[in-house]
Amino acid sequence: MKLTSSVLQATAFSYEQLVIGRFVGGIGVGVLSATAPMYISEISPPNVRGAFLALEGSSIVIGIVIMYLIVSLGSCRQNSLLDLRYPSHHERLEFPNPLCRSSSPL
Repeated sequence: MKLTSSVLQATAFSYEQLVIGRFVGGIGVGVLSATAPMYISEISPPNVRGAFLALEGSSIVIGIVIMYLIVSLGSCRQNSLLDLRYPSHHERLEFPNPLCRSSSPL
């Protein structure tokens, strides 16, 4: 389901195709977020069950933080096709990126 969603979103040439890809991806994430903790709690030993579930939840948060850092601090191109397809947070809100060199002296 996630692979189908990724392909639909990456190859989207219309708004409708992008919405369908996002919808399929949302269903995939919903199924995953409901079944993964249940599966982890079923197969883990009782004495470490809570630690495994906390590790699963914190892994999601750490992954989101790493993704944000890669996208926002690693993208110095502006007004390119990649930025139009995958706009990062600072470009939408127009925050300056301290790692990118500006062509203006200010």
